[in-house]
Amino acid sequence: SERRVILRDGRVEQPQLILSFLAPTVKFGARDNALALELFSQYLGGGTTSVLYNKLVRERKLASSVSSGYGSLY
Repeated sequence: SERRVILRDGRVEQPQLILSFLAPTVKFGARDNALALELFSQYLGGGTTSVLYNKLVRERKLASSVSSGYGSLY
C-alpha cells in the first residue's frame, strides 16, 4: 500500500524526492530476475550516463543529481 512522509524545514537548501517500490529479491524467490532488475536499475539511474541523469539533470535541469538502487540480496 502507498505511504507518504513529507518533512519540511526552512533550513533545507536542496530538497529530495525518494521513491521506494517493493520488488522481488534473491532471498524471496526472484533468483531468475535479480540480474535483470539490477541491470535495469543501473540503466535508469546508475551514474552520469544513466537515462534519468541525462533527462532530469542535463536536458530538463530539474535536478542536481539522480540515482537508483536495487537491493537484490535483501
